[in-house]
Amino acid sequence: MAKVIYTKINKVIVDILKEHPDGLTLAEISEIAGFEIKPGHATGTGKKGLIEVIGTRDVIKPSVRKVAVYEIINANPIDGAKYTDNETSVLAALAKFDNPKFTLRDLAAALGKERLTSGHTNGLVKKGNIKVVEGEAALVPATIEVARNVYGFVADLPADAEVRDK
Repeated sequence: MAKVIYTKINKVIVDILKEHPDGLTLAEISEIAGFEIKPGHATGTGKKGLIEVIGTRDVIKPSVRKVAVYEIINANPIDGAKYTDNETSVLAALAKFDNPKFTLRDLAAALGKERLTSGHTNGLVKKGNIKVVEGEAALVPATIEVARNVYGFVADLPADAEVRDK
């Protein structure tokens, strides 16, 4: 049987997980270690029988999202069109915009709301006050929830283990 060679990173991962019986994600292990623990490090440590995936944990991660860009055609009510109170307040906010192009996030901020949906603008698109700019999108900050593996301690390195830098 071939001799198993351990790395200093294997040892760091094992030592950290020994102190955390509920397990940790790679990000949490990295934070404690003070350097990035990559998925390959965990895989290699797992293949040596030292750690294993004991579950998953949902984490919130920063991201970006593509959103539609709208353009103001006419911020004034169009003769003969009937407007809801919501549409009237949206038009009043749009009339104050310096830039004719905007996103729903821009409009929400102008209206003092946390978030808007396209339902707030659909009627104005149909009436011809605004349009969706085809082929143009804006990238806005967002967060997403993702499942991350949680790793747990299985076994310590053998007492006579050879530990190398890499």
